[in-house]
Amino acid sequence: RSSVGALRRPSRLEDAYRDLMVAHARDKTSFEAAYYLGCVEEARGEHEKAAASLQSACGLDPGHSDATRMLGLALARAKRFREALPHLQRTIDLLPDDAQARFALGQALHALERTAEAVACLSRLHADPQLGPVAALFTGTLRSNARDFERAVADFEAGLVHESAKRETR
Repeated sequence: RSSVGALRRPSRLEDAYRDLMVAHARDKTSFEAAYYLGCVEEARGEHEKAAASLQSACGLDPGHSDATRMLGLALARAKRFREALPHLQRTIDLLPDDAQARFALGQALHALERTAEAVACLSRLHADPQLGPVAALFTGTLRSNARDFERAVADFEAGLVHESAKRETR
């Protein structure tokens, strides 16, 4: 995960992309080439391509937790929630404190009309400094839509305690 952050600069990202494409073309059985190509594709915003590469990586090493995590996130960002769900659930089982995967899992559950599970999942993020405000807004909205106004207000208030909340979220 940290190595992907270093690739955010456009020229380095494109250099890595080219090199990984060559490596993957030369050796389709290389887990590393498939995994890192998927990570670079995700960093480039190419969620479908990332999912394809990460699916290949997971096929080569089904027990690799980071590949499973990245595949679940890529599928969720590509709005392929039904496919993302098992990968995100496995990620949360292995990494229960992964806020990004938990948020994507909540979105997937909501998209699959499993609202109560989505609320339960996202409620655990209310204290998270980065995703807490958005998770609280999401759960509050879901509860408001279900006419559970008392708990919706509590969710909205939980989001407002974060000073890091963006203006549009507030």
